[in-house]
Amino acid sequence: MGLKKIILGALLTGLLSCPAFAQQADDQVYKDMLQAQHFILTYQEEGSPNLTRIVADGDTRLVRKSTNVKNGMVWSSKAMYRDGKLYSFFVDRGETKARVLALTDINREDLDPKEEWPKTYRMMALPKGLSVLAWGDSWRNNPISLTEPVFNNETKVLINGVEYTCNQYSSNILTQQGSTSGVITYNLLYKDGKLAKIQRYLQYDGREKMLDTLNIIELKKDYDVFELAPWGQPINVYKADAADLNDLMNNYVQVEVLGENKNDKK
Repeated sequence: MGLKKIILGALLTGLLSCPAFAQQADDQVYKDMLQAQHFILTYQEEGSPNLTRIVADGDTRLVRKSTNVKNGMVWSSKAMYRDGKLYSFFVDRGETKARVLALTDINREDLDPKEEWPKTYRMMALPKGLSVLAWGDSWRNNPISLTEPVFNNETKVLINGVEYTCNQYSSNILTQQGSTSGVITYNLLYKDGKLAKIQRYLQYDGREKMLDTLNIIELKKDYDVFELAPWGQPINVYKADAADLNDLMNNYVQVEVLGENKNDKK
């Protein structure tokens, strides 16, 4: 009898726990993809007319943003990390150029503040809504007062007449004493088995406020190699400005060209 009870108990435990595993199965696919650092993500922050695209392959990551023009949409490279270096793209008299800085120099005090290297660094991070699936992303510094999100439940929700499967997670906001002062809730909304939206809510002092909504256009591991080097023509790269003689005399020093070798012309 003892053995039968043990077997029956194990079966019941397995049956009861299956829904939780099933609910998070889709989430795990995306978690694995992001952790492997090989993906293409295109998203739109609700309320913004523009899209953001992040393409990653190992330590290499490229960030591009769209701009709506009369005849459609134009994509522009904004930031890239590769081989220990951070690149910032800009347009000078109609020509796309880039500046480069060793990542280890990001906190140098003599850098030209107009080049906004801290902003370029932050641009590399995945959006906050996706932190639930990529808490360990090296480009996002999560506040120490925020706990890692945990799974709550799965529900069905209706938004503008469209039904989504909602996988909900939550993070606690901790005080210095370690007590909970608020909660951030993440709703991962799936449509036809694909992640379509992520909503973030703040619950604080008995009130709830929506923080933001991400519309996920695509998030997948397979992409054309062109996405990591979309240079239509070679891009001249200059070293970051600092308080040295060349910069004081506006003699910008070119250090490399993107799109000049086979690795850049994929």
